Amino acid sequence: MRSKKLERFKTSGSGKLLELGIPLPTTLDGMVYRFSPNPDAHLRHLLLGQRAEGFLFRPSLLAG
Repeated sequence: MRSKKLERFKTSGSGKLLELGIPLPTTLDGMVYRFSPNPDAHLRHLLLGQRAEGFLFRPSLLAG
């Protein structure tokens, strides 16, 4: 059985075994939605993407 919709995400495999590379859902700005694997995290919903221009990085903010 062939599925044309799944074949566009095919990365490798043949016959009955397919390996798919399905892209992660993104916002209109190109950021990726992710959830923290820690169920006790205060903020579980994360948006990952490029750093905003003009953002000042402070090393003191890193957990260490």
